[in-house]
Amino acid sequence: MAVHQHKLIVWRIGDKSWNTIKFGDHDSSIVLDIIYHNGMFYVVDNTGLTVAVNSKTLCLTEIVAPIQNYKWDSIFFMESCNDLFLIVVRLFFVSYGSGYGPHKNTKYDLTVFKLNEKMCGWDQVEEDGLMDSVFFVGDECSFSISVKDLSELCYFHRT
Repeated sequence: MAVHQHKLIVWRIGDKSWNTIKFGDHDSSIVLDIIYHNGMFYVVDNTGLTVAVNSKTLCLTEIVAPIQNYKWDSIFFMESCNDLFLIVVRLFFVSYGSGYGPHKNTKYDLTVFKLNEKMCGWDQVEEDGLMDSVFFVGDECSFSISVKDLSELCYFHRT
């Protein structure tokens, strides 16, 4: 299972080509991220609709309804300590002046949600709610690590 051109696709042994799995509003649904978690594929689209896909039957189960009245620029899944998280990224462009004309800086606002399977929703995680985890979020890869595994003086550089 994969995301190709913002569509959810699957290829299984015996298939001659990749097949599209449709969910949500078929015409406007744009798949933003996919993750394999606890034996299921989880998929989120541009409305915030989150579905679980059974990899054997390809049956879809709506886990979380579309998020209402919430704006974002990017959404990413993250797994940490056997929990599923949704990272919502909002971008703000801040202009400032200098002797050479206006410049822009990008400010990132991140909101972290944890999947509440019992309530079929995303619970917002407070600042200290990640405990000892550090999240690295990117367009092609995201991962988390425990700070327990790091030395006291640690520096991360984006290349």
